[in-house]
Amino acid sequence: MSYLVIIVRGIALNMVSKSNMQAELDEETPDGLSVEDSVLSELAYEEIVENIKALSPALRDIAYLSFVENCSAGEISELLDMKINTVHSSISRARKILSRKHTENNQ
Repeated sequence: MSYLVIIVRGIALNMVSKSNMQAELDEETPDGLSVEDSVLSELAYEEIVENIKALSPALRDIAYLSFVENCSAGEISELLDMKINTVHSSISRARKILSRKHTENNQ
């Protein structure tokens, strides 16, 4: 009979442990995302940064400033001493390349 108590106790401890782990995963991170969403967001960010590194040097700088540092086209234009239309077209070109790479990586 004592072996039944040990088995039931073990099952109960496992259930408590699993529910605590689930509660931790359901909590939110400081930025308001769930732990799962935060991890996925971090993975997406890392993929974007790696794909930006693979761009040509001219596009790499513009893409990094635009997508990672969130600089406006005007700010990038001033920082890199370029015409704003050139910055806009470079951002568009970089976005298309990064989108294609993302699609290729996730197929």
